[in-house]
Amino acid sequence: MVFEKKRTSRFVTIVAVIIALMLLFTGCGGEKGPFDMDTVALATSLVEDVTYESELQQVNVDAVDTFLAIPEYKEGYFFIASSACTDCFGVFEFKDEEAAISAEETVELYFKDLADAYEKYDPEEANKVSENSVLERKSNLLAFCVTDDKDNAKSIIKAAFDSAVAVEPEEETEDSEENEDTEEPTDDTTTTEVSVPEKTYPVIEANGDLSYSGFIALIGDTAFELYDYVDSTAAHYCDIVNYTADKLKGSANVYSMIVPTSAGITVPDAYRDQMKGSNQKTALDNLYSKFNGNVINLDLYDHLMENRDKYIYFRTDHHWTSMGAYYAYEVFCDAKGLLPIALDRRPVKDMGKYLGTFYYDTRSAALQANPDELVAYYPISNVYMAGKDGNGNDVKKDVILDYTDYDISFKYNSFIEGDGDFRVLVNEDRQDDSTCLVVKESFGNCFVPYLADHYNKVIVMDYRYTSVNVINYVLEHGIDDVIFVNNIGMTRSSYLVGKLDTVVRG
Repeated sequence: MVFEKKRTSRFVTIVAVIIALMLLFTGCGGEKGPFDMDTVALATSLVEDVTYESELQQVNVDAVDTFLAIPEYKEGYFFIASSACTDCFGVFEFKDEEAAISAEETVELYFKDLADAYEKYDPEEANKVSENSVLERKSNLLAFCVTDDKDNAKSIIKAAFDSAVAVEPEEETEDSEENEDTEEPTDDTTTTEVSVPEKTYPVIEANGDLSYSGFIALIGDTAFELYDYVDSTAAHYCDIVNYTADKLKGSANVYSMIVPTSAGITVPDAYRDQMKGSNQKTALDNLYSKFNGNVINLDLYDHLMENRDKYIYFRTDHHWTSMGAYYAYEVFCDAKGLLPIALDRRPVKDMGKYLGTFYYDTRSAALQANPDELVAYYPISNVYMAGKDGNGNDVKKDVILDYTDYDISFKYNSFIEGDGDFRVLVNEDRQDDSTCLVVKESFGNCFVPYLADHYNKVIVMDYRYTSVNVINYVLEHGIDDVIFVNNIGMTRSSYLVGKLDTVVRG
C-alpha cells in the first residue's frame, strides 16, 4: 500500500510538471494570440505618465526603419529623445507572433548599439540602456522603453498587455482558395445574404420647429446651411487634387480633407430626412470615388458622426469648432501614423460669447438670445506664427490670439489671425526640416494649430488670396505633406473651385 501511494504521488508530480511546461511554452494561463491592443492609449500613457530625461519626439512612420528595421506592423509608434540622451519608447502591434519575435530581436540589437554608441562619451547614458530598459512582448504585441522611470513604464506596459483582447487569426487554406477560383455556381446553388446592422450614432433631439431663411435652415436656437451636390463641380475639384497628387508623386504626400458641414452631421434626427438639399454622406461618397490612388483621402464622416452630440459645430456660424477640428486631426493622425495629442493635454482658452454668420444672415432672435461660446485648444509645443510688425520687422505671434475682448462677431479670427494669403507656423521644439503645406479656406483655420506639434513648419496657403503655384511652391521648398482642407460646400462652388485651379494649374 505504501508503495502504491508513492508511485501515485510520483505520477501526479510528473503530470504536474508536464502541464506546467506546456503552459510555459504555450503562454501563461493558456493565452493564445494574436491580440488586439489599444496602441494609442498605451503610447499616450507612456508619453504622459512616464518621466523622461528629455522631451520625446515622434519618429514619422516612413522613418522608423531608419532606426529599427522591423517587419511591417499593423499599428505602431516610436518616440526618441529630442536631445542627446537615450530615452525612447516604442509600441507596436504586428500581424502575427513571428513578426513580433523578429522585431524583438531587432530592438535588442538597437539597445546594444545604443549603449555601445554612448559608452565612449557618456557612460551614464550607456548604463541607463543596460540597466533601465524595458522590452516586453506578448504574442504579436511589442513594447519597449528606456527611462529612469523603468518600473512605472513596465507596469503601464503590463497593464496594457493584460487588457489586450485575443482575436481569432485569419485562416486561409489552399483548398478554400482553389475552390474560390475554380468552383462554378450551379442552378442548385443557394446564397444566403448576411445582413450587416447599420452603424448607430448618438441621437440629437430637436429643440424647436424647422423653418427656412433663404439658404439657411433654423431649428430652435441652431442654424444650418443648406447644401446641394453638383457633380460637374465636384468632379472638377477632385481632378485638381488628383492633378496635384500626380505631379507631386515621389516628392510629397497629398491628402484631401473634405469637411461635412453641420447640416450633414448635427441636424436633429427628427429632421434629417426632411431637410432640403442633398444628403452629404452620399455626396461625400461620390466625391471620394473620384480620387485616384495617389490621393490619401481623409474620410471624416464616421468620426464626426460618432461625436455629433458634442460641441463640434457652432450653432450661429457656418464653421466647425476647435473641438470639431480636433476630431478631424485624429483622422489625419490615423492616416499619417501619428500619435494624436489628447485635448486634455492641451492649453485651452474660453474667449466668451460668439455670434457668427448665420445670425447676421438671419437676424434670428433665437440665435441672438443664445450665442455660441468660442473655445480654443492650443499646441503643446513651443510654436509661434511668423509675422511682421508695423515697421516691417520680423515678430513672433501667437498661433491662436486671445480675442476675448474683441467684438462678438470677430472671434473666429483668433485662429491664425483669420484669413490671409500665407501663414507660417514654426515649432521651435522640433529640430528637423519636416514641413507641411495646408491649402485651405476658412475651415482650415482652427485645424492647422493641431498640426503644429508634428512638424517643424506648417505653411498655410489660402488659395482665395494668392496666385502662387502650389506645385512649384512644394517642390521649391521641399515640403513633405500637402493637405487640402475644404468644407463640402466649397466643392459645389464653381468660383472657389476655379480659384483653386488657378493656383494648381494656372
